[in-house]
Amino acid sequence: MNETGLRAPPQLKIVSDASLWGSGALRSNCYSDRNLQIADSLSGVNNGIYSCRAECDIDIANFLAAATESRTEIEVRHRAVDPDDAFMSEMVLEFESPASIDSLREIMRGCVDLHVMRQSLRPCPLSENSLERDDDIE
Repeated sequence: MNETGLRAPPQLKIVSDASLWGSGALRSNCYSDRNLQIADSLSGVNNGIYSCRAECDIDIANFLAAATESRTEIEVRHRAVDPDDAFMSEMVLEFESPASIDSLREIMRGCVDLHVMRQSLRPCPLSENSLERDDDIE
C-alpha cells in the first residue's frame, strides 16, 4: 500500500515512496523472457525511455497491468496529470523498457480504449515528446 492508501495490483510492486502521481511509483516485477528479448532485438529495441499521453490514470494502470501480464519489463519514471490539460483529467507517462515501440503498441492494442497512449507513444522523454496523436497509428 502506498501513501495515498491505494494498493498496487498484485502483479506490480511499489519501488519507491513516491505517490502514484509522482515519478518512479510502480515497476513491473516480471521480466521479458529470452524469446521476447531476441524478437525485440531483431525488430530494433530502443533500450531506453518512452513517453506518451493518456486520457486518464485508469488507462495507464491498464497498460501497466497488461505489460506485466505479457512479461514486459516497465519502470515508471514519471506519471502525472498533464499540466497543459485545463480539465486536469489527462495524464502523461514516462517509462523505461527494453521492449521495442512496436511491442509496446501491441500491448496497448490488447487493452480497451488506449488509442491516445498508442498514438502519442514515442521513444523519448516527456520533455522531447509533443504528445500529439499520430492518426496513422492504429
